[in-house]
Amino acid sequence: MANLKIARRTVFTAGPLALLLAGIERRVTAAPEDAPRRFVTLFTPNGLNYTDAGPSGGESDFSFGDYYDAFEPHRADLIAFSQQHIGGVPYGTSTETGHRSGGMGCLTCTCDEGTGYATGPSIDQFIARRLFEQGDAPVLRAPVFSIGASGVSSYAHSHYESAGEGVPLVNDPVAAYGSLFSDLDADAAALLIARKKSVLDVSYGECKGYIGALPSEGRTLVDYHCERIRELEQNLQVFNCVPPADALAQVSGLDHDDPNNYPVLTDFFWQMMETALLCDATRVASLSFGNTAFRFSMPWLDAPLIPEVNTGEQNVRDHHSHTHAGTRETVGLFMRWYAQKIAEFITRLGAVQPDGSRLLDTTTVLLVSEYGSPGGAHSNSGCASFVFGSAGGQFATGRHFALGDDAANTHALMVSLIQAMGVVDVDQFGHPGGGSGRLDAMFA
Repeated sequence: MANLKIARRTVFTAGPLALLLAGIERRVTAAPEDAPRRFVTLFTPNGLNYTDAGPSGGESDFSFGDYYDAFEPHRADLIAFSQQHIGGVPYGTSTETGHRSGGMGCLTCTCDEGTGYATGPSIDQFIARRLFEQGDAPVLRAPVFSIGASGVSSYAHSHYESAGEGVPLVNDPVAAYGSLFSDLDADAAALLIARKKSVLDVSYGECKGYIGALPSEGRTLVDYHCERIRELEQNLQVFNCVPPADALAQVSGLDHDDPNNYPVLTDFFWQMMETALLCDATRVASLSFGNTAFRFSMPWLDAPLIPEVNTGEQNVRDHHSHTHAGTRETVGLFMRWYAQKIAEFITRLGAVQPDGSRLLDTTTVLLVSEYGSPGGAHSNSGCASFVFGSAGGQFATGRHFALGDDAANTHALMVSLIQAMGVVDVDQFGHPGGGSGRLDAMFA
């Protein structure tokens, strides 16, 4: 018999194998844009204080500054911003300029307009709601976790569901865990995965059974797809979305208000957020180190004791007090610790998964603080911020932009993030005085 040449499509449309291979074909050839888009905001209290301690230089030849040099290993995966002005502030009315206007505006790009609260949603809540309404997120969930602080700050809150409606910070690891994984029973999840694996076992066996009846070209093609089934089976074991119950057990008995426990709690929240994003328990999540003007204590740093601060505190050694009465070096103790812990989170997101992907490739992380430099004036200009992740290749990373202390550029940055997350029909965010349009320079 003459050697019969079978077309690829002919093989796929022959017999019961067609339905099986169709699903595998879609899985193997899925375009990157089909992947879920995830968004994270990170907030550190107070601010840069010293201009030369933050990012500077050209677009590609830039320095992180000594406060942020922990980000150097992630240079290729980030965009650094300097000379940034908090959005909204120049265009509206703030009860107090400095901590309060910066804390409210850094994620909302609005002012309080005399109300004591931000007058619009923060970008994390805005994105979460719009993705859900568009049908691009399975749940409407955008938790804000915290180290040290809880609830809604009566002074100046940063995360808002809508105008005047602050999102409570959750610093209790047990409550945080429950908010993400209460509807996912570990035993039930394991049983479901076992069933899926069993189905793939049968499919793999049936797939191999067809090979002997096919000519050589068809055998090679079908064998390739049989092996893809085996890979899916193996990945089910690796991507087993089991909540980090063991990690929770290690911190559940800790006093989450005790500063001595902040480092281990931070590590727990990083692991929990990574798992939640990977398992699609949420598409949006945030972590706040305290809240606006937070007196964040780090006993492990052994920062110098300050006898008296012009805010009234005495014999203190927290971050906020050092921004008032400390030095460039003592402020740096705190700033470098935040940067180091954040770098560890980015390392987690950048780990290569069994399928060759990285969570960071589909997760965009925005890091902000409440003021810039000079620190003594608590200026809402001269701020530093960072975007980690390329949003699935949409952003050209490894770059730095000086935004010229023009708040309109901050509004454009926010619009860029919103559009990169797949939110449609949005060209403006925050106070309308900030204008419209995206920051085109960010995009590849």
